[in-house]
Amino acid sequence: MKVEDSMSVEQLNVLHRRYVSLSQRFRAAWVFHQFLQSLAKLFFEGFDDRYPAEFQHLYGRLKDISQNLNASEAGGLANQMDAVDRQLRELMGALLAEDSRVDPSFLRQFFMRFRKYDEKILMQLVRFYLYSHPGEAWQADRIDKIDFLLSRMGEEESDGKGPVRLRDRRRLEEVYRNLRSLLPGSPKDPEVVVKRRQRIQDLAEEVTAIDDLDKLNEERLVQRYRTLKHSLGELFFEPEMLMAMVEANLAFKNKVRDLYSREERRIFTDYQQIFDLERQVETDASMESDLDQLRSEVERFEEHLQRDDLRLDDLAHIRKRVRSLMPRLSPSQAEAPDLDAVALDPFGRDEEDSAAAQPDLAPAEAVDDDGQWVAEHLERLIEALSGTTLGAPPKAVSLTPDVFHLALEEREVVAFRNLLQADRLHARSGGGGDAQMDRFILRAAALRQRLAEELERVRETLDDTVVDGTSPVAIARTSVRIADEMLGRFESIGRNLVRQGRAQEARGVELLKMRLMREYVSLWLLVYRDGASNSAATES
Repeated sequence: MKVEDSMSVEQLNVLHRRYVSLSQRFRAAWVFHQFLQSLAKLFFEGFDDRYPAEFQHLYGRLKDISQNLNASEAGGLANQMDAVDRQLRELMGALLAEDSRVDPSFLRQFFMRFRKYDEKILMQLVRFYLYSHPGEAWQADRIDKIDFLLSRMGEEESDGKGPVRLRDRRRLEEVYRNLRSLLPGSPKDPEVVVKRRQRIQDLAEEVTAIDDLDKLNEERLVQRYRTLKHSLGELFFEPEMLMAMVEANLAFKNKVRDLYSREERRIFTDYQQIFDLERQVETDASMESDLDQLRSEVERFEEHLQRDDLRLDDLAHIRKRVRSLMPRLSPSQAEAPDLDAVALDPFGRDEEDSAAAQPDLAPAEAVDDDGQWVAEHLERLIEALSGTTLGAPPKAVSLTPDVFHLALEEREVVAFRNLLQADRLHARSGGGGDAQMDRFILRAAALRQRLAEELERVRETLDDTVVDGTSPVAIARTSVRIADEMLGRFESIGRNLVRQGRAQEARGVELLKMRLMREYVSLWLLVYRDGASNSAATES
């Protein structure tokens, strides 16, 4: 009797462990199925989702097994578990075949789109790949996906500005040990692990020392690192290797992010310069074809930029094409048009006195004698725009959360970028008439922000009978005077743009003038309402 009881308990323990294993595999398969469903909605069509009924059937069978886990039913339960195991393997094999349609870039884009995610979902996806692995060599794409998921699990969430940091090391080591236990076979030879791990650490040190994007491409560090990971086989899943790879992944990610932030302005400036030069020289059929290719590549580049899916190959390819086109578009500086003559002084002055009378429109100064009137608002505007992506369309930039409250027009975003690319954002003067106009446009946008604020401040003033130099009304009257001067300058700029044949730009300037005028009129009527009333009474 005791022997029978002992066998029953042992048998029950075996069945219980097997049931737990089946339940864990089922859970991982279900999460992966949900992931594929979501992915299909975003990136590809034709996902034949015939699986929910199969999952429902399996769930019912697992539930029946859980309710009958006792020694008296041992024989029957073992047969039921065999059947569930076969069905589950077939289902996971079908899902794995669907996964072959998913490029690693789709997986990255999916999790970039949904930056807040449950870490348990990432773990279940990795578990699915391990549970469903057919036992043959690991595919490179599948290794890339697992590598990405493990890196996301291993990094601290950041705001996208500072370096990405490693999460708690002890916790990660425990996670990696649990993952390794899902694969058959004993741990690999420690000496082999140490040797390969050292190679990964050497590559991480190499990339940390890189200080130039061209150097990174020339050394092919990213490609060499990926090739190394693809060659590891099941060594990839040794806990020590996983820890070294996640640390190296973060080193590569931080370095690429740092280099790109330095290169973004230069790349954007380069291809804008190409398109500017195109309008100034004659082009043949071959040149037109090359320019069309560049436009297509720039469009893809900016799309990837918006999806946060930019690759080093994209950067390197555009830079290479720009460098090949630049000499062909400017073969003779002597034949190039006089840009200073084409861009007549937008402030309506003759050429003789424009140099002596150029307005000082640096961020720290205003058009009034005080010199500080719009400085604070201009700095706020510059700070907001400095955090935006240079490759994004100006309209999209004006609608981003950090910029939307400024109610900027596209031309104002363009003015910021023009000065930023030419390193004249904080210059006091120079850069020709167009640079002066860009500075003026930013100053007018800053003044518009100030007028709107002062309008609210004056409306909240209960007693405006005392109008000294520090009262809201007196301050607002100074802003009104400055706005009046700026409106006159907008008028001159518009006339000169029309005279130059730049009708579209003139319309853009007219829009900015009307935007400023709306704030100006509202504030003027409020701070001079007594004078306006008296004047109206006199006329009547």
